[in-house]
Amino acid sequence: FNLYGEPGIASAVARWNEVGEGAFQKALAFINTSKYPPSLLFLCMTLGPALVLTPVLERWHGRLAGIVTVFGRVPFVFYILHIALIHAGSSVWTKLTLDRWQFHYLNNQPWPEGYDYALWRAYLVWIVAVVVLYWPCQWFMQYRRTHRQWWLSYL
Repeated sequence: FNLYGEPGIASAVARWNEVGEGAFQKALAFINTSKYPPSLLFLCMTLGPALVLTPVLERWHGRLAGIVTVFGRVPFVFYILHIALIHAGSSVWTKLTLDRWQFHYLNNQPWPEGYDYALWRAYLVWIVAVVVLYWPCQWFMQYRRTHRQWWLSYL
């Protein structure tokens, strides 16, 4: 019976006892939480800091704050566009590196033979997606501000 909010908390306690003596290893064993479905611990670790930082970030002004505000005003548009952009980029990357077209969004295929995944590439894709999608998001934010159709509030 799980009262703490994390499925499999007993395994976390077991890992706590198995890891080395270092405090860092014990802390990592303790925060090994479930994202899908979100456990109580995961929600506390993510929503807690967000709730604490919100009042601080509300008073934040400047150019960077304006850029971040664009994405905050049209989050659903960014979400839809980033999925399309990343899948298209993934197909182009596969064509350039493996010399074949493979559409990764059609089904859940394993990594292509010869594909080398790296964390630096994930960060690069993230930065490129944010930079590329800034202007479409800014355009839609302005469009939504000047056009008052009821359905625009859902995007």
